[in-house]
Amino acid sequence: MKALTLLISLIFLQYSMGQASISKLDFGKYNKQGKIKAYPDYLHELEHETFIDLAEAEVHYSRVFFQDTTSMSLNGYLIEFNKDKIDPNSAEIQLYSDYVSNSDWNLYRNYVKDSIARRILGEEMGADKWLVLNKDSEGKVKHESEWNLNWDEKINFSKTTHNVQFPYLSQMFYYPHARFNNEMNIDERKLNYLFYWIDFQGYERANASFINRNIVAKEAYSKKPDLRDYIIREISPVYRDSTIWIKDTSLNHFGNIEDGLVTHYNTHKEYAEMPVIGISQPQARSYLKWLELNHNKHLVESNAPYFVKYELPIVGPLETLPKMEIPSFELDTWMISNKQYKAFVEYVRDSIARRILGEEFESEGYLNPKYDNFLQELDKSEWNLNWAGKIDWSRKTSGEKYDKDKKPPYGILDMLYYPAYNGDTNLIDKRKLIFEYFFYDFKTASIEPRRSTMDNFDCSREYGYNVEKKCIGWDEPIDCFRGNSQFLGKDLDLSYVNSRMESQDVFSHEDRSNFIIRDKINIYPGINYRDFNKLSDKYCQWGNVYNYDNPCMEYDCEMCPQIEDWESEIPSEYDFDTNPDAPVQGLTYYQFRAYWWWWNKERRKVVKGNPVIADYIPSKDEFLKIQNGESVIHPKEVHELPSPTFNYVVKFYKIQPSSNN
Repeated sequence: MKALTLLISLIFLQYSMGQASISKLDFGKYNKQGKIKAYPDYLHELEHETFIDLAEAEVHYSRVFFQDTTSMSLNGYLIEFNKDKIDPNSAEIQLYSDYVSNSDWNLYRNYVKDSIARRILGEEMGADKWLVLNKDSEGKVKHESEWNLNWDEKINFSKTTHNVQFPYLSQMFYYPHARFNNEMNIDERKLNYLFYWIDFQGYERANASFINRNIVAKEAYSKKPDLRDYIIREISPVYRDSTIWIKDTSLNHFGNIEDGLVTHYNTHKEYAEMPVIGISQPQARSYLKWLELNHNKHLVESNAPYFVKYELPIVGPLETLPKMEIPSFELDTWMISNKQYKAFVEYVRDSIARRILGEEFESEGYLNPKYDNFLQELDKSEWNLNWAGKIDWSRKTSGEKYDKDKKPPYGILDMLYYPAYNGDTNLIDKRKLIFEYFFYDFKTASIEPRRSTMDNFDCSREYGYNVEKKCIGWDEPIDCFRGNSQFLGKDLDLSYVNSRMESQDVFSHEDRSNFIIRDKINIYPGINYRDFNKLSDKYCQWGNVYNYDNPCMEYDCEMCPQIEDWESEIPSEYDFDTNPDAPVQGLTYYQFRAYWWWWNKERRKVVKGNPVIADYIPSKDEFLKIQNGESVIHPKEVHELPSPTFNYVVKFYKIQPSSNN
């Protein structure tokens, strides 16, 4: 069943004999600004409601608090299990959604992102433009922190010298050292949804207790509860952990299907209508609170005689969830021809040349300036390549006298050649064609902490909580695993303990740069060594910890291959042109992998269809068969959803008209 489009809203209630008809409810959805956007989609009723049997549900324990139930699920759906959260009143209308999709959640995510950005810009660039003045009940202007957001102004997240917003918005992005491939991306860990709700049940219990005490004492015994004291402030992270797709943590193949799912499942349009995963029950409830608050706001503005409540289901049946199926695909197109690999060699050659020329001849336009988060120009060594400037490879530049005053590239490119071996033949020294690239070690990043339950931290004693909860491991709930030498993997708790004493159980990495792996490799066919310094710059696991001071020299794993001996002889010139469509010969697997990393990075910008297949990098065994001309088919892969998803029920309650006596 197709996933329900986000947020039910815009209800045009039409009445017949005072009774609303479900067939006449017109549903729409909110756009990312929280405004109405017409869209014909409908919830559905259940003909036969069946209560969920909690005895059959799966219990999910918190990763922060010892033996604390964070959520429960059944058939892959999060369900409500706390009786005090279930509304006992009978709703006039109950409608059920399909599972919440990635597109639904990402609309919520974008709303939170834009809300935070507008608040930042309002504080830094002036409230008059980004915020809407707000007054209290007495007509006094509230503090700017309480003003509403102005959704009419446009936000510009681009990092350019012309964007005056970026220096203020840069705090929302990953810090430079933690950027993968230097890509400017929002740090999802900084997106938190702040909202308020009224604990009516707590208020009613307190009020009943107040009345009972007064009856027993027959006089005023205590202060009557104030509803304002039951306004709850809650914060919920939007972050979703995508590394839960990793089931095989052996470090022997990056770029496989699991890596592709980590990269693309949450965000790519190919999976927009697949179920949202990687969240906890408190996060799901926060999402539903966002829907509920906006929906009720619209009902008030529309003078509709209804209010709504959004809840996780306590009745079924729950629909069957789709599986993540990656169909089989032929690997013939992964064969690298002489023509294709020649383009790669020339790309690496030209990249090195542009770097040399750009650092010596800045005015010639071989490099483009780069700027930090405050738009201050970085050192020239960090500038990007500019491919507009032309290189004249027709002259025997190695034979030219070194002269900086001459127009480039004459003379300055001597360092790319090797006259002692080549004479004046103008041949590039193939040993200097070093390609540097980065990949993310999703395997290690996915590892769950190995926790100890012996030394439990009593949060109730430390923080005065009424409910006893014991943190597993370290000194405070937020520091339970940070710096713990017992594990290598997720190390940062992003959760907040809410008013119900629940941890949202969200984990990430305090420093994701720990998992960004740099590889430098010579890419010329027939050369079988890592680089001309005889050192690998790749960091690898060693004794279950990362050792960044020493590159791996002895650890034998495919992700960190052994360093080959230096070849003193200049390799012969490879013939790329006689048989351009034939498989390139003499490649190592690591050269093959580097080529496909380079090619995928370029074509990802325009790729259509399944991105997981498009980004796939064959294994070493597949590589050997592919370059040997064999026909290879990667088998179909079926992956179960690695965590529960959720749907919800919307309950419509009739507002009873007040009597005026």
